Amino acid sequence: MPTPKVKILVFMLARRGCIAYANEMCKDLQHSPIELKIYASRFCEEPLLSTSVLVPTFRNSIEFLWRTLFSLPVLLWKMRQDIKKGYQIIYFPMFHHWNPALLWFAKWWGAKTFLTVHDAVFHLGEWQFGQAFFQKMALPLAHQIIVLSAFVKSQLSLTLQQRTIVVTHPLLSITQKNSIRKHTTRPSILFLGRIARYKGIDLLLEALKDFKNEQIAKLTIAGMPMYEPGIPVTDFPIQTIKRWLSDTEIEQLLAIHNILVLPYREASQSGVVTLGIAATIPMVVTKVGGLREQLTTEEAIWVEPTLSSIREGILQLIEQPDLYQSLHQNLQVKYQKLKETSSKEQLYLLFLRFSQKL
Repeated sequence: MPTPKVKILVFMLARRGCIAYANEMCKDLQHSPIELKIYASRFCEEPLLSTSVLVPTFRNSIEFLWRTLFSLPVLLWKMRQDIKKGYQIIYFPMFHHWNPALLWFAKWWGAKTFLTVHDAVFHLGEWQFGQAFFQKMALPLAHQIIVLSAFVKSQLSLTLQQRTIVVTHPLLSITQKNSIRKHTTRPSILFLGRIARYKGIDLLLEALKDFKNEQIAKLTIAGMPMYEPGIPVTDFPIQTIKRWLSDTEIEQLLAIHNILVLPYREASQSGVVTLGIAATIPMVVTKVGGLREQLTTEEAIWVEPTLSSIREGILQLIEQPDLYQSLHQNLQVKYQKLKETSSKEQLYLLFLRFSQKL
C-alpha cells in the first residue's frame, strides 16, 4: 500500500524579509511523501517559489484596514477548504499581521500549526508596537513554536518554551561555486544586510576610519537602510548600496570581497552568517546573541562589539595569512557538513512525526 501524502499548508505572506529563509525551508518539503501548498503575497518584493499561490495582502496602513476586512476573509475561506481536503498541518515560517487570525481559525478547525519566531525581543532602534502586538497574539495560538537559536528560545516565557523547538537557520543557497580564496594584505571588506542601529555599522565605520589605503582596498556597506549612519572621510573608498539586493547581487558582492564583517551589538541569529559559510569567506563576528551558535572559534574571528576589538579582529586577518587560509578551509568543511545535516531535514521529520498523531 502506498504511503499517504502528508499535506502541509504554508503561509508566507510578508512582502520582504525572511523570504529567502522561507523559500529555503520549503524547497525540500515539496517531495513525496509531502504535498505542499504555499500562499504568498502578491506584493512580495523578493523571488518566490514558482508553485506559490499569490494572494493580495497589504502595502501600507490604509490597505491593511480594507484588505483585512475583505481579503483576509477570502483567505480564511480558502484555508477552510484546504483543511477539508486534508491539509492538517499549517506552517508559518515568518511573521505577518494576519498570522493570529489564521492561527486561531486553523486551531478552531482542528489543524496543527507551526509558527516560526525569528526574534523574541525586538532589536535596538527597531521597536514596532504593531508587530510586537500581533506576534504576542500569535504565540499562544501555535501548537508548536520554531526558533532558529537556543538564544531566542531562552527569551520566551517558560510556558512557551515547553512547546518550542530549535531548528537552526538553513544555508541560504548561492549558485556560484565556492572559489579558492587567497590572502591579501589589502583586502576588500564587506558589510551585508539591513543598515540598522543594532547591527553596529557605526562601530565598523569608526573602527576602520584610521586605516590607510595600503591596508584596505575598499569597504562596501550593502543593504536596505533603516537609518543613515555618518560616513567618515577615510583614506580608502567606501561604497554604499542602500536598497534590497537581489540574490545575484549578493553573490557577486561575496565573491569580490575578502572579509565579511558582522559588527552587531545584538542578534538573534543571522542569515548573513549562512551566506558567509556558503561563500567560505572569512568573517569577523561579534560575540552576541545566537551568532555564537552558528560558528565555532575555528570558523570565525570572534570580537567584542567595541571599536578596539573590531579593529583588532580585522587587523588579524590582514596581518596573518595562515589564519586567513585556516578560516577559509574550515568554512569549506563547515559548508559540506551543513549540506549533509540539513535543518530542512529536521523540519521534515518534525512534520512527519506530527502527521502520525493526526
